[in-house]
Amino acid sequence: MASSRTLTFDTEELSNVAMSVLGDEKPDLLDKKLPLCLETDRINGVGKPSKDGGRKWLQPVEVIEHSDVTGMPTGYEEVTLDIEGTDRTFVFEPGYASAPIVFTQVDKNTYTGEAAFYDYVGDKVKGVSRMMKRRFHVYSLAGTGAGFLASGWSHLNGTDDATLGYVEEDAHGTQGNTVGGLSKSTLNAVPGMNNWSYDMSDLFGSNGREGVRTIINNVREYGDAEGLTVLASRQGLLNAQRVMEPYMQYKPGDNPDLYSPDVMLMGAPIHQTGDMPISGTNTAASPWSLLLLDLKGIYPVWLRADTDGHFGITDFREVGGGHRGVVAFIDCNGQWCVKKFHSTGLIHSGETF
Repeated sequence: MASSRTLTFDTEELSNVAMSVLGDEKPDLLDKKLPLCLETDRINGVGKPSKDGGRKWLQPVEVIEHSDVTGMPTGYEEVTLDIEGTDRTFVFEPGYASAPIVFTQVDKNTYTGEAAFYDYVGDKVKGVSRMMKRRFHVYSLAGTGAGFLASGWSHLNGTDDATLGYVEEDAHGTQGNTVGGLSKSTLNAVPGMNNWSYDMSDLFGSNGREGVRTIINNVREYGDAEGLTVLASRQGLLNAQRVMEPYMQYKPGDNPDLYSPDVMLMGAPIHQTGDMPISGTNTAASPWSLLLLDLKGIYPVWLRADTDGHFGITDFREVGGGHRGVVAFIDCNGQWCVKKFHSTGLIHSGETF
């Protein structure tokens, strides 16, 4: 009988090393700030909300008043019993995305010595984790990225994608995408089924103050600052700064630095990101310049499965099939879910001052 040759990897030790470094930062030339990920974790908690499993996730929402009010000045009036069924249900199906981390016997032989090899393991685990977060960030905002597009995850860019995108540039009450099985068009009379939108018409200098105030007022009416995050394209933030600087307010003790990194709306800092959708099929003509996103109303729910789903890592195991290596996977499993749209606002076509 031919003798079999086993790998010299300690898969349990590899898994322990991977788990210990997973949350660490790793500077690299691809690194960038991921404000949507950071704000989601800050507002809702790391890996929260989450679900244990299920093929379909149900979110009941009230879309109509159940009954009407009958005045009774004498007490003998007949109370109307005309009633309506109040609830509809969003149905969300979780998406699944995964990225492998592979180590071969060549890696083990190259990085001789246990300490050197485990340093190499840590670097690769951190690199793949950062890659997955970058891809999630880009996809969640712009809806681009083949892996996530095939994963079943929905995203925010409803301007370019009417099937998977949630937030639209059309005026409130005229939006038509279907989200979680509910049609915005069918339910366009329900305020919470439409996000707010303002068209800068490529004239941020002329329309900027009115646009920003309009969106702020509308969002404030239906939400609060607790769940708010503000994302801006590079040119959108620059134009907003040009409009807002003469009207900036400073608290006592603040350093009156007009170029402070913390430019804020409704108490929330404006995060610049190059991942805003500005060059897609429709966003080339209607680029997203500012997004006031209520992460309590539109938010990711993470699937707890083999991992916690929130960029969790599986244990390492042998690849098999004659391949001399071991593999683990970084998972990003869950779905963007919705409770309400009308506490979120979009300013588009504001790239030109």
